[in-house]
Amino acid sequence: MILSLNVVTAVLYFFATLGHCLYLIFSDRRMGRLAVGLFLVGALLHTGLLVAQVLQNPYPFFLSDGDFFYCAAWASAVAYFLALRKYRLIGLSTVFSLVVLVLFILAEIRKRHFYLGAGASENPWALIHILFMSLAFAVFSASFLIGLVYLLQQSQLKGRHPGALLSRLPSLETTDAMHYRALTVGFVLLSIGILAGAVLSKTTEGRFFRGDSKQIMALVTWALYALFLNVRLKAGWRGRRGILLSILGFAGVVLAFLTLEHRVM
Repeated sequence: MILSLNVVTAVLYFFATLGHCLYLIFSDRRMGRLAVGLFLVGALLHTGLLVAQVLQNPYPFFLSDGDFFYCAAWASAVAYFLALRKYRLIGLSTVFSLVVLVLFILAEIRKRHFYLGAGASENPWALIHILFMSLAFAVFSASFLIGLVYLLQQSQLKGRHPGALLSRLPSLETTDAMHYRALTVGFVLLSIGILAGAVLSKTTEGRFFRGDSKQIMALVTWALYALFLNVRLKAGWRGRRGILLSILGFAGVVLAFLTLEHRVM
């Protein structure tokens, strides 16, 4: 039953994302409203399934890759509606819709269980760590796509004949501000997740730093985003240069979360 509802949710997210893309191409407002409606139904069903999963699974609830991406997809769905309410631009919501769809598909195809360490299943730091790392992954994924949107806008503006797509997207300044805000939120979430993971490691294995690949990549990613935030504030790296640096940080995020070694950080 739950598997069937997951398929229905995935189909709703797929057609919602397709509708958003068609809206961007043809500027059909009816298509845009339909896409939002489909996404809303999918998000409500997703919420119900997530609640059912938490009730059925033993603590700390998120025990596998699939659970991790499932939670990240739901967080991205919430971000979708927050962005839509604040900016009232269906075209911009395409970014969040695409993130939700990809994360939801990853949740269905990646089912390997986490290795939490001896005694970690009863440790509250395990839930804090996994939850905040999944939220950080969702936010960084959205910020990455927002950065790509900025680069696309900038490229079109430099051309002699900017496309009609620009009229359905926010200004460069707004896109850059959204990108920076998303990275700031993601950096805070990542910091909390790494600290919780270190405390979890200390309480279960007697040391804060194990030196495995996932933990090292998480720290490298944190350093890259810290560098981005620092140079933006002190050196004024806005726009293209800052976004290219943040894309490098996102590469670290992908390596940290999709590495083959399967332990919590």
